[in-house]
Amino acid sequence: MGRRFWLLMGLLFTVRAMSNDLPGKKKKSSEEQILGQLMSMWHLIETQASELKNLDDRVNVMNDTIILIPQQISALEEGVENTKQNEQHLSRTVDKLAKLGNEQQQQFNEIKEKMLCRLANLAKLSTLSNGKKYSFHTKHVKWTVANEICEKQGLHLATLKSPKDLQLVFTEAGKIKPGQSWWLSAKNHGKKGQSDFRWHDQSKLELNSSLWKVNADKEKDSVYIYYTGNLNSMQNLYEMYFICELPDKCY
Repeated sequence: MGRRFWLLMGLLFTVRAMSNDLPGKKKKSSEEQILGQLMSMWHLIETQASELKNLDDRVNVMNDTIILIPQQISALEEGVENTKQNEQHLSRTVDKLAKLGNEQQQQFNEIKEKMLCRLANLAKLSTLSNGKKYSFHTKHVKWTVANEICEKQGLHLATLKSPKDLQLVFTEAGKIKPGQSWWLSAKNHGKKGQSDFRWHDQSKLELNSSLWKVNADKEKDSVYIYYTGNLNSMQNLYEMYFICELPDKCY
């Protein structure tokens, strides 16, 4: 501010010196005009100087911001890279946990099967000439109940796929309770109006199989041994005796 003051004073002395040669009134009038113009110019210079200073300040702020941009970009890129690494680490961890879970589930299933087989061999089983073991239950129950009882013992309802096995089991059942019907494992999986009988292992019991009795009803829920020694189907709500079988994996 001091420098500007002395510059203004210098201009005033210059105006006085330039107007010394003029007569009284003209001298005063000329000084006032020149002084007014100088003051206007001075205010304009002050305003522009202030605007330039503000502009300079803005430029400095922008320069500071521009300097920080590469650092911010670098930090952002580093953050993205860290995120990718974290995602990869998390993915590997999830895969390890899934693999460990599958291994433990497999071990659990193996132990469970061994325990069920031990339990099954504790049941009262009859070994027939086909090398298979069966349990004959002389209690009238529905098919669903019979299936549940067999599974709780580590067994399953009997699966008789050949005429030889069917005749062998039927003969043995006749020794225990002659002239009776016995639930087996085959169940109708077909939709309404369609028949699709499957044994315990999901193998198909064909509708044209010679195992069926003549004029057999092949549209009901589940299969049983008819008292003549052939197969027939009946609603699950019907109660009859049932035959359980030791699973192949337990031999």
